[in-house]
Amino acid sequence: MKTLLVKLREHGVMGLARRLLDTPRIALAAPIMTQPADAPDERSPAVHCMCGRAGVIEAIWSLTSFYRFAEVDWPLVIHGDGSLRPTDVEMIHKHFPRADVITRTQADAAMQPILEDHPHCRLLRSRHVFGLRLLDSEQLCLKRTRINIDTDVLFFRKPTELLDLAVQHDEPNVFNREVGAAGYAVKGEAIAAVAGRPVPDEINAGLAILRRGTFPLDELEDLLAAGAEHWDTYLQEQTLTAVCSVRRAGDRGVVFLPERYQCDDRQPLVFDAAARHYYILARRLYYAQGLRWLVREGHVEQWSKAVSGVKVSGAVGAHHA
Repeated sequence: MKTLLVKLREHGVMGLARRLLDTPRIALAAPIMTQPADAPDERSPAVHCMCGRAGVIEAIWSLTSFYRFAEVDWPLVIHGDGSLRPTDVEMIHKHFPRADVITRTQADAAMQPILEDHPHCRLLRSRHVFGLRLLDSEQLCLKRTRINIDTDVLFFRKPTELLDLAVQHDEPNVFNREVGAAGYAVKGEAIAAVAGRPVPDEINAGLAILRRGTFPLDELEDLLAAGAEHWDTYLQEQTLTAVCSVRRAGDRGVVFLPERYQCDDRQPLVFDAAARHYYILARRLYYAQGLRWLVREGHVEQWSKAVSGVKVSGAVGAHHA
């Protein structure tokens, strides 16, 4: 009952109705065969997603929509927030048999020696799931580049720009542009002073391409010790992501995805939308608009076992560096 009430508050009556009607369709989706996380092909980025028990269904929808439209077999790593049950992991593996699901227990064991000499980073990781995501995806990723996809992102067409930028491993980090926002714990001149250079507004980390080495532990430790550990907990990770990304990019600056990767609170989908991040201001549209569009356009039917076979086309070669 509690989960139902949470979903009602997030998605509204129409969104919840569509969730109840459309969610069973995901059981028919054919499994997607990705590369193992430790595949030796260094050219392929990895796809990372943080999720918990309450967001498993959304994670499966989001990642299925990405892989079906992207037509790549890039490794998938899912980080559990501590609430995943064994049945949740089984459900994930039903859809992504080769996904590397890192439970919170496994992550804690792996990260403990890594953070032994970084007490402020340990505190950040323990305080909020976003701190967990920031540190674990950087330290436990085996690839030069990772694509972060939040569970509230849906894809509608082939994300060509995202795929092309993801294999440019030495380029700056890439972000969704949250139109009209500055989702940082400190803003304006204050965040520029922390970063040592101007930080563009509108960085949203819910759909992002992050390069290895963006978040050096010593640098994060210094930032946290200098005051970042007292920033608003909800905005802390995104602020640190923006600061460290700008520092890494230097004069080149970070890169924004084009408008067809929508991240705003407008009702309609933009023309030719490749993806939409249904973040908190648009959460009610995830099922009522996004998933409904995928069902109405026949994509979900095409992804079912009866129609689509058992794996993606494996067209990864076209996107290798």
